[in-house]
Formats: sequence, structure tokens, C-alpha cells
Amino acid sequence: MKRKLFFRLLLGAVCLAFLADVRAQETDDFLFLANEELNADNLAQMENAAEYYAHLREQPLCLNECDAEDLRQLGILNAWQIASLLHYRQSYGAIVSLK
Repeated sequence: MKRKLFFRLLLGAVCLAFLADVRAQETDDFLFLANEELNADNLAQMENAAEYYAHLREQPLCLNECDAEDLRQLGILNAWQIASLLHYRQSYGAIVSLK
């Protein structure tokens, strides 16, 4: 009787260890695939940003003519800064150029 109980417990422990290993491998596979997708997305976003900023270098954004969406696309101003700039332009007129 004790022997059967011992073997059942041993078999149960082996099964649990096997299932835990399978679950860990599935988790590792999932994390690897998720990381690959994130890296691909980040690379695409970085390439798009590089193209956008290269375009801005050739044709700079005119702060006196741009709208809120143009400023948002820059990615360097928050909503408060954009609103402040547009309010300044509306209140005081064009921003002086240093050219």
C-alpha cells in the first residue's frame, strides 16, 4: 500500500515537472516571437522617423504657417507646448525669423 502511494506520488511529481518544462518552453517561445515583432515594429518606426526628419532638414517646417497636426508630428512637443505656440501666434502675430 505504501509502495503504491510512493510510486503514485513519484509519477505525479515527474508529470508536474514535465508539464512545467513544457509550459516554460511555450512561454519562452511566445516571448521570443513577441520580441521579434516589437523589434520589427521599432525598426520600421525608426526608419519612418529618419525619413521624416531628413525631409524636414531639406524643407523645414514654417512655424508661422504650420497647424497643430504638423507640430504634433514633430514628436518633440507636448500638447501644452503646441497650444502655447498657436496661442502666441494668434495673440502676437508671426514669429520672427532669424534668417
